[in-house]
Amino acid sequence: IPVVYYVAPKVWAWGRRRAATLAERADRIGVIFPFEVDLFREHGGDARYVGHPLLDRPDHVDSREAFYDRWGLDPDRSILALLPGSRSQEIRRHLGLCQDVATAVAARRPDVLPVLSRAPSVSALPFHETGLALVEDTRGLLRHAAAALVTSGTATLEAALERRPMVVVYRTSPLTAAVARQVLKVRDIGLPNLVAGRRVVPEYVQEETDPVAIADRLLSLLDPSTSEHRQQLLDLDGVRDALGSPGAADRVAGLLDEVVA
Repeated sequence: IPVVYYVAPKVWAWGRRRAATLAERADRIGVIFPFEVDLFREHGGDARYVGHPLLDRPDHVDSREAFYDRWGLDPDRSILALLPGSRSQEIRRHLGLCQDVATAVAARRPDVLPVLSRAPSVSALPFHETGLALVEDTRGLLRHAAAALVTSGTATLEAALERRPMVVVYRTSPLTAAVARQVLKVRDIGLPNLVAGRRVVPEYVQEETDPVAIADRLLSLLDPSTSEHRQQLLDLDGVRDALGSPGAADRVAGLLDEVVA
């Protein structure tokens, strides 16, 4: 039976032995990050970069005026987007950090409005308890924010595609972190950094997640006149260019055509 494997496992992060198994068993491997191609080809796999599905999303995003009005936000203030994650355990570990960073930023920039984004899959109660503004439209929030604090994951790539200057953070349990340090094969965890092949957005992980230090970086990124802000925009443009053009689904269909022809 011909096999086309679409969205390959993250062998670049850990468990690289799986690359050889998949290369042997799949006739085609459709990967969604350019840097994954060589990893599978090294093991004899027929890997093709088909593009990232995020590039294929319709651009149904409210205008700035409509977005502010929809969520009851002060139109005279710029937004600091706070994305604590989309899973319950991520919320538990990052929501307090977001709140502390928001407090530190607001103390120095009262004109900045910190705004949380909540995924529909998690309870709204912890978010309301922070007292911070809350929306349920992550893409709209990233589109209209001045900068963002983003928990590591797909949201970091969403922010990159919106050209949103960002700081990436991640916290997990001490035991999980200790294991991860032993098995991870990458220095950086933020997807924009992995796509770029170098660190283009700052990362704060585990004991590095000091709210004051993170706030300092965000304050620099919130100011369009800083070199850090301008450089990150240039780097994010490079990330977007590296991802290529829309059409991932069509390219996967092409791989299917090849193996059944």
